[in-house]
Amino acid sequence: MSPTALHEGKDGRPMQADYISKNQNEEAIASNVSHEDREINITTQKLLWKLDTRILPLFILLVLCSFLDRTNVGNAKLYHIEADLGMTNAQFNQGLTAFYPLYIAG
Repeated sequence: MSPTALHEGKDGRPMQADYISKNQNEEAIASNVSHEDREINITTQKLLWKLDTRILPLFILLVLCSFLDRTNVGNAKLYHIEADLGMTNAQFNQGLTAFYPLYIAG
């Protein structure tokens, strides 16, 4: 038989032999693509895990410090810390400004 001889396909219709081999090549390419997709998913998951384990603890620490700073400064203002330290309101506000970057980061 020649390579262009007709063969019966899955649906019973005649097909050429070179068309059948083309379908098999497409299936092989599709299986390689799915394998590459799996590898990409695995590397993405590994990267996200590394980011989570390195960034999340730092973020939690920043939020905790930010919360403690806000509550401590508020309590100190209620107990007249500026009078005890001989500060004016402007100086107290300047001291509060030092905590502002932590508020933004948190």
